[in-house]
Amino acid sequence: MSEKPTFKLEGIMDFDKPHLYEAADITSKRGVYNLGYNYAQFDVDVYLHKNGETLRHFKYFDCSVLDYKVITLFDKEEGWTTSKGFATIDEFEFECNGYSPGNPLLDLMKTNGYTSNQESSLDLRDTQTWSDLYR
Repeated sequence: MSEKPTFKLEGIMDFDKPHLYEAADITSKRGVYNLGYNYAQFDVDVYLHKNGETLRHFKYFDCSVLDYKVITLFDKEEGWTTSKGFATIDEFEFECNGYSPGNPLLDLMKTNGYTSNQESSLDLRDTQTWSDLYR
């Protein structure tokens, strides 16, 4: 792969990202490739979940903040937070020197940790047909 992997993360502004905010602030002052400060490069693990199960996992290496924006979302009829209010969203864009994708569902299937309850043609007896199963 000749291009460096990039990705964006969005989320509600909150108090739990002070180091990420500092990296974004210094990047905007010094530029993307001036790496002489704390938090200039870091690793990021991204997990995509559905119903408590991890569907995908991405490990990004040696990442830097490329861009940071504050976005306000609103609905023209109803407010998000209060009457006629709006949600304030952080949008971070990252560039990394490498990444490793993970497919936990496939890994689980390969180790027989995941089974399907679908009928298989191997389950048919010599005298059975598919229509016999559904009578």
